[in-house]
Parts: sequence; C-alpha cells; structure tokens
Amino acid sequence: FLEPVDTTVVTDYLTIIQKPMDFGTMRQKIDRNEYSSIDEFKAYFALVCNNCKTYNAPETLYYKSADKLWQFGEKSIERERDSILLEEERMKALGVAAGTDIGTRGNRPGGKRVNKYFVVHMTFYYY
Repeated sequence: FLEPVDTTVVTDYLTIIQKPMDFGTMRQKIDRNEYSSIDEFKAYFALVCNNCKTYNAPETLYYKSADKLWQFGEKSIERERDSILLEEERMKALGVAAGTDIGTRGNRPGGKRVNKYFVVHMTFYYY
C-alpha cells in the first residue's frame, strides 16, 4: 500500500491493473497540492484499495487488508469532509490556491498551514 508495486517482481501486475496507485504516490500528490477536492482524494484512495482487491484473491491477507483499509479510510474521509469543504470554500473566497501558506489557524510550527488531505492521509499510515 505504501509504495508502488514492483513490476519487476510482480510481472503480470500491469496486465491486470490499468491505473496503479499507492499511498506513497498519494503523499507526493499531497505535497504538490495536486488534489483539487476531497472527492478526488477519496477516488485515489479507493483506487489503491480496489487495485489490491482486483489483483488478489478474496481469501488472501492482501485482499482482506484492502477491504478493512477501505472501510476505515472511507469513514475517516467522511468524518473530515465538512471541515475540508469549509477550508476549500474559505480559500476560494480569499482567492488562494489550496495548500498555500497564508498564516491561518491550524498552522504547524514554521508557519506552514496543515493540508487537510494530508491529515486524513496520514491516518492510513498508522492503521
């Protein structure tokens, strides 16, 4: 889940999975502010889980883990949805791109604004 599937080891992966995705790649997209909405973030999260369930048989640990991860992740994303949407609207009203440091509440030390997608995403690292 955390890194791209090594296709030199899993040689048939790309014949089965058309659009690979992993949480490491999602993290890079977060760092580059590439998610334009919570729905886009959720779709990529679903892609990680669905790819795993597509490639692996239902009785495997990988499939079962992906299923649990989706259940947990969907709840986490939905729990954060309202605060993320409010933040997106506030940023739009200010004419500021998502992820920009504007010195608002919720700052981390050093003045960087916490990206809400990152907060939800990091939950999955500790699952």
